Amino acid sequence: MSNKKPLFVIDEQQPGSILKDFSMFLAFVEKENCLVSKKLLHFSAKDILIINSNMQKPLEHDYVRP
Repeated sequence: MSNKKPLFVIDEQQPGSILKDFSMFLAFVEKENCLVSKKLLHFSAKDILIINSNMQKPLEHDYVRP
């Protein structure tokens, strides 16, 4: 048996935080029972801001609703 290290390690931290962020997103949608708009099929701005703030690397924004 060889002691070779795997070429790729895929978990919640590697190769990036995408899996952890996606898991958080799914948990949020399930917990909050989020709905999308009927016409555009978008999440509400409130939900998007909450999701963004819970991501590993939240996007900076200066979002101000008119």
